[in-house]
Amino acid sequence: MARPKGDYDARRADVAAATWRVIGRDGLDGASLRKIASELNFTTGVLGHYFRNKDELIMFAMTEFYDRLIATMTEAAARETNAVDRLMAAVVEPLPLDKSRAVGWRILLSFMSHALVKPEMRRSYLRMYRSLITYVTGLITEVQDAGAMSKDRNAEDEARRLVAIVDGLGFSAIVHPRHFDVSEAIAAVESYIDRVLLVRDT
Repeated sequence: MARPKGDYDARRADVAAATWRVIGRDGLDGASLRKIASELNFTTGVLGHYFRNKDELIMFAMTEFYDRLIATMTEAAARETNAVDRLMAAVVEPLPLDKSRAVGWRILLSFMSHALVKPEMRRSYLRMYRSLITYVTGLITEVQDAGAMSKDRNAEDEARRLVAIVDGLGFSAIVHPRHFDVSEAIAAVESYIDRVLLVRDT
């Protein structure tokens, strides 16, 4: 008897979440199918009903990770009432401000390192990255439409720069956690937006 599609998709999402947890603890190299299955009290044979192999599972887990990332950024932006605050809230949201988000950056770093040596995964990663840039570009366009940023600036270029700043702060927090200060990281993003991007009254 075939599984209902909703149940099948939900179970794949459960496997992706278990994969994130294992990668967060043991790194991607340590994320064996056996460990992932054990995280769910499955056998590896059960995993085979949902994914043909580890590469397919990791690819799906990465896609789900990015989808969730953009969803949480969207939720953070939706809590604000003006375009500048929406941009600020969205780009600060992924920073490793707590233990859960710090684990998320370790997972992301694992995905990126894997993408360097797996061409298919690299293509998938670049698609996810473009989705993120498109999302941030939309937020910056809203700021321009509100008159808070010059329309002479290319919104997509500014989105790439802003994402690069957040990436640098996030990865520095993982590599040098003792030198990472949450308030300074937020201030760095806010300062860039405020000093470099926003229009100043003269």
